[in-house]
Amino acid sequence: MDTSMEIFNMTKTFMPRVHGVEISHIDNLISRSSVKRSVLCHVRSYHFSSSCFLEVYLSFIRPALEYGCIFWCALSPRSSRQLKAVRQKALTICHLPPSSVFPLSQRRQSILLELFLSLLEDSVLQH
Repeated sequence: MDTSMEIFNMTKTFMPRVHGVEISHIDNLISRSSVKRSVLCHVRSYHFSSSCFLEVYLSFIRPALEYGCIFWCALSPRSSRQLKAVRQKALTICHLPPSSVFPLSQRRQSILLELFLSLLEDSVLQH
């Protein structure tokens, strides 16, 4: 069997399935974030302050949008737009301006930089 075909088949088996259809990790993130957004809509009825909604977004929605970003950081323009749209909807529900939090792309770059510096530091300490 061709090695490239084995890799393809192995990768293919790890794709999550919904009703027999393979979905990407980004689609999975968007789906989970949509569920959390619906919970956020319910919480909105309690009329919390904007600082409280900011904490809810930072602890409940944003982690779902960033989960595993170290592995999928090279996003297609379509996926990037989808994540931005989910972020914007969540911020709108919370009555928060987009300027109240860092853009997701900037957060991904920051996370990758922290990882790189951590790996570099570990490498230097081992020598």
